[in-house]
Amino acid sequence: MVESTMVSSQTIISTKRLILRPLGPIFAEPTLDYLIRNRAFFEEWNPSLEDAYYTLDFQRQRLRREWQQMLHRRLVRLYIFKRQDQHFEHVIGDLAFSHFNDYRSCFLGYKLDKNETNQGYMTEALDYALRFGFGQLRLHRIEANIMPRNLCSRRVVEKLGFVKDSLIQGYLQINGVWEDHIRYVKQKPC
Repeated sequence: MVESTMVSSQTIISTKRLILRPLGPIFAEPTLDYLIRNRAFFEEWNPSLEDAYYTLDFQRQRLRREWQQMLHRRLVRLYIFKRQDQHFEHVIGDLAFSHFNDYRSCFLGYKLDKNETNQGYMTEALDYALRFGFGQLRLHRIEANIMPRNLCSRRVVEKLGFVKDSLIQGYLQINGVWEDHIRYVKQKPC
């Protein structure tokens, strides 16, 4: 378990073009809009979700649960906005550090709006998020598990210095199929 997540409602990571921050239940509408806008795009890479997931009430509850998980040091989810979106009304992506353990290790997951791909946003967001993870979160090792056919996602982590560790056969069920994943690992720089 991470000793101190240093995450609060005031946690904001600013990059050249982006703002990364956690969101509470009052941001359920822009979060829902982001998820509905990208539903078909995300379905190829994520486990199947019930229709109820795409409701305002469900998103409020989900954001409330995530906030509690952050307070208990089990999850850090940061939503991505363009810098000019000062009111945080248009989510363009999100990333999460999850499954923290006593060895200062965790998993990384991320996704980006279909209309914002191939512009370097996710690479930029993850670059700063990794600094936060290895710095304030005091992580030693971060693992990203990616389907072999997800070339864009693989390219992002490779640019950021993740090393291919192994192939995990039948790792997650995605749309009814047990998909293999490549385990990528990045350790804290010395």
